[in-house]
Amino acid sequence: HMNAEGLFGLYVLFLEHCKTQICKALCTFLDSRKYPMHIYCNAGKDRTGLISAFLLLSIGVDRDSVLDDYSKTQQADFSKHKAFESTLVKAGLKDEFMDAPRDAMEKTL
Repeated sequence: HMNAEGLFGLYVLFLEHCKTQICKALCTFLDSRKYPMHIYCNAGKDRTGLISAFLLLSIGVDRDSVLDDYSKTQQADFSKHKAFESTLVKAGLKDEFMDAPRDAMEKTL
């Protein structure tokens, strides 16, 4: 099922099943007492990419710039992240899940 839907399907699942966690993460950024903040993720393109996109949009960054920023992740060499790659293999996911295609985020937003 997941392979058929691709990254867009994964992002929709995040939005459907992780609403509470996403809202909590976004609300954390509203509290300036917690500044400065640092976002870290092994790959930084899926959950972190979604949170980053929502944050950028919420402060008025235009959609194309947000999508361009996400697309820069495509330049990363995820093959160096052996743990990330092995997680995908164990889950039976295609290599496409190592990528960060602009259209996946564009459809999600």
